[in-house]
Amino acid sequence: MGDLEPQLKAELRKAWLGATVEGMGLRDDAFGNATARAELVYEVVRFFYDEAKFRTPGPAEEREQLAKVGDAARGYADAMFAQTRSHSKDM
Repeated sequence: MGDLEPQLKAELRKAWLGATVEGMGLRDDAFGNATARAELVYEVVRFFYDEAKFRTPGPAEEREQLAKVGDAARGYADAMFAQTRSHSKDM
């Protein structure tokens, strides 16, 4: 397995650190920003799934596994959103 190129790592780090609630309609707190980062994770995974499905010849198993990762990433994002909603009720 190879490592990510330094430039790609830098861009992903920039996106991770820049993922905030601005424009999302969520509270500007740790939970809201965690939700924004979770959405970023989902979008990155979904990008690779779409690439495998529509642009890259490969086995169906690859798409199936990426779909599972995408589902897990969506669950992660949904769980963070639920935490945001739960946390905001406490305030």
